[in-house]
Amino acid sequence: LAKRWCAQGVNVSWDATAGPAHIGGYIAAVPRALHFLKSRFDGKRQLSSCWRL
Repeated sequence: LAKRWCAQGVNVSWDATAGPAHIGGYIAAVPRALHFLKSRFDGKRQLSSCWRL
């Protein structure tokens, strides 16, 4: 999905977690997700990670 959106010119911020399954991934991703949301509410632009895909 991220590759398809990047190909359409969307500014995608994609990251993978090393946590196992959905619960492990959730726990590992919470700090990054909160930082991402705080940055958006603070008016900071999202950096695209399409180059990593």
